[in-house]
Amino acid sequence: MTMTATTNDHDKQEKAFQPRPRSRPDPEFLDMVAKRVVEMQKTDKTAKAAKTPISPGVIFAAATGGIALIFSVMTWLSSSTQDKVDKGTGPITIQLTEMDKRLTGRLDAVDKRLERIETRTDKIDDRLSKIESRLDRADARFDTVDAKLDQLIKRR
Repeated sequence: MTMTATTNDHDKQEKAFQPRPRSRPDPEFLDMVAKRVVEMQKTDKTAKAAKTPISPGVIFAAATGGIALIFSVMTWLSSSTQDKVDKGTGPITIQLTEMDKRLTGRLDAVDKRLERIETRTDKIDDRLSKIESRLDRADARFDTVDAKLDQLIKRR
């Protein structure tokens, strides 16, 4: 029995390991080899990239390009925003200019009225000053008459 058992085990091993013919390669083996080659290429590229320093010119060019991009975007945003603001505030500015014209006309009319009132008050001031001077003269006459009457009373 021992012999048959070992023979059966040996037969099983032979059946398990049977090489494929060379005309058809194993697809699993090819996938594994391809993955290993890709991994080796990746590590080789990263190792080369880590060893080579970046030149200052490349850094300067990249920074300058980034700054130029930022400026161009900001300029575009500014111009488009200004257009939107102009479109939104256009009717408001028209209304403001119309209101300004109406208010200017009204203020001009008020100015004319004020000028007329000023001329009238100037005329009234002239009249009042004339009346005041007449009253001063009449006061002076009354004072002289009063003084004369006081002298007459004292003589008596």
